Amino acid sequence: MPTEQFDVAIVGGGLVGSALACALAESALRICVIEANLFDRDWPQDEYDARVCALTPATARWLASLNVWPGIESERHAAFDQVRVWDGDGTADIHFSAVELGIPQLGYIVENRVALKCLRDQLSNYDNVTLLCPEVVEEIVESHPARLKLQNGPSIMARLLVAADGALSQVRQLSKFKTVEWSYGHAAIVTTVQAERPHDGRALHRFSSEGPLAFLPLPATDGSQQSHNYSIVWCKSPERVSELLQLNKEDLCRALAEDFEYYLGSIENIARCASYPLRQRHALGYVKEGVVLIGDAAHTIHPLAGQGVNIGYRDAAVLAEVVQQAHGSNQDIGALRVLRRYQRRRLGPNLVMGGLMEGFKQLFAIQQPSVQWLRNLGVRTLDQQSLLKNEIVRSVLGS
Repeated sequence: MPTEQFDVAIVGGGLVGSALACALAESALRICVIEANLFDRDWPQDEYDARVCALTPATARWLASLNVWPGIESERHAAFDQVRVWDGDGTADIHFSAVELGIPQLGYIVENRVALKCLRDQLSNYDNVTLLCPEVVEEIVESHPARLKLQNGPSIMARLLVAADGALSQVRQLSKFKTVEWSYGHAAIVTTVQAERPHDGRALHRFSSEGPLAFLPLPATDGSQQSHNYSIVWCKSPERVSELLQLNKEDLCRALAEDFEYYLGSIENIARCASYPLRQRHALGYVKEGVVLIGDAAHTIHPLAGQGVNIGYRDAAVLAEVVQQAHGSNQDIGALRVLRRYQRRRLGPNLVMGGLMEGFKQLFAIQQPSVQWLRNLGVRTLDQQSLLKNEIVRSVLGS
């Protein structure tokens, strides 16, 4: 079969890969998105996706620039203007408020499938974007320009190959990128629950030596912001997660309410649960001649602060900018000297964020009384230092 020619081949049509395609699509570049899994647009409106993303205001502004955010707003999302974090093993408690920062919201909780639907809807408007789905890369025959052997279709040639195919990236492995990784010793249960008390626009996080637990606000199924529904990320040891998932629904609701100190009263309903192991993973480099890593293919971090997809979107935004600038000045978009511009701007910040998440996880895992006392003192002191606290939040939110 004849080989199809593209400028950019993006392997992975999930949230980050699709966003990169949208960001590049306004140019004259010919783009191919290769995705292994079919996307089912038909889901019951009275059910939630178990996986959600917590988007910062900066991410929402970027998605608005791609004309994707209006679609999300017209679908289903929950805005939150308050965050409370507390130490379940001590007395530390810290609050963050959009009012204190002088901004409308601290962030938005969006179901993954809603975000992906809106990204795919936007991609369908571009004649220069080809979506191959379901399709799998069997072999990278050459890397610069890339020649890909596909499982079902013709071979693909592209000036730039982008790995956006997730934490277990096949492209990263085939291209022999080196990584450092380790287990957090946690697995995460993700699902949606209905609690006795409404969220009132609050995101809630409880930390303990056993692992963090987050309750993230969800809208009502009709899109109304007033709701008793939450998306949860419940992190425990793999053994404890296995035990919890064997409980009947009533006992599981009771265990969750107890672990959250009945802060929201009883848990009145819980949907079907999913679980996955948590690992820290970071590629030692993001680029090779003709190949670049973005999103989870480049880095995975603990979900405790909800920053994973946000830094993936920042990867996509920076790479799109670098590629478009190079293309506009007739440079080879797959050249190592071009791709290193992206790596210089993203590798350092991503390492810092990964280090912060690892530090938080380790800090709250320590049960020594002296460390707990210092931890509680530090958090309480930070909560009282509004200027410093708000500056830290601004840097995270990109505000």
